Amino acid sequence: TTTTTTTDATKEAIARVARRTFASLEPEMRRQRERFEQRLRSGIDTVMKYEDDVCQVCALSVIPVEELRAKGRALASDGAVTDAAPAAVAEATEPTLTELTMSVEDGTLLALLAWFKNDFFTWVNAIKCEKCDVD
Repeated sequence: TTTTTTTDATKEAIARVARRTFASLEPEMRRQRERFEQRLRSGIDTVMKYEDDVCQVCALSVIPVEELRAKGRALASDGAVTDAAPAAVAEATEPTLTELTMSVEDGTLLALLAWFKNDFFTWVNAIKCEKCDVD
């Protein structure tokens, strides 16, 4: 019974230390949870902006959608590329380069990226002075 009493006393001492430790961590855990929830809410708010119908209409009014879809179809039909890309890639465990395919959606996305980077924006190192037209 002495061993049982010692074991019970040891377990109780460990439990007391654990309760004190967890109690001291509780304020920090609460702060971290609040920061995480705030970041999550902010992320959701950002995503919901993309669902705004007015914003979508405005964006689509400047994007050459049909031209980009045509380029996407051309990219997808070029060489070994097919419309079956999502299924083929999902089913492949370790696809090799020759097994990978591109869907029309992927081709359109690549065309959109190229348009956005090369045509929509003008990349500059320094803004020219409006008065003297010098960098």
